[in-house]
Amino acid sequence: MTFAIFLVIAYLIGSIPFCLLLGKLKGVDIRRVGSGNSGATNLTRVAGPIYGLVGYILDAVKGLVVVSIFWNTPNAQLWQAVVVGLVAVIAHVFPIYTKKGGKGVATSGGVFLVFSFWGFLGALAVWLIVVGKTQYVSLGSVLAAASLPVIQLIRGNAWSEENIYITIFAFVLFMVIVFTHRENISRLKKGQENKINLKRKSA
Repeated sequence: MTFAIFLVIAYLIGSIPFCLLLGKLKGVDIRRVGSGNSGATNLTRVAGPIYGLVGYILDAVKGLVVVSIFWNTPNAQLWQAVVVGLVAVIAHVFPIYTKKGGKGVATSGGVFLVFSFWGFLGALAVWLIVVGKTQYVSLGSVLAAASLPVIQLIRGNAWSEENIYITIFAFVLFMVIVFTHRENISRLKKGQENKINLKRKSA
């Protein structure tokens, strides 16, 4: 299977709106309530943390699976696998099946897990700490994304032939997450960002 075909597959799989589908199982269109976003955070607000967690995992898995499959094909190159992962993330943000996607955090996490377990674990730790302390998911997401290139640089050999594409990818993911959270960042600066209530029970 060629690289070009995998790019198409990555876009089609990345576009699957798992959180939107889970919301419909709950009997609500999450695009019309809450923030109107089709991601796990809005699903959590609308349907509760259990639904939100399942949505997050599914969005992460779709990125992980498509990159893992490509990475294990004969003659696959690292830069190609990185591009496949980036396409999956972009597809989540700009899906073909719906007019509005999510913000790419979960899918980015699933993709990056393929390339760097410690990078993913570090970013997840940052997210959990920040969200746990502040209840601002957007702040946790941006800082977690910012930690990816920092972790790559701290680990050393970030610009070696073996790691350079992963390091570049970490910076690109950070920029993507900042872009998708630009409105949240503006609200955070104004003190108008909504907090998440993780204690709500799903029915």
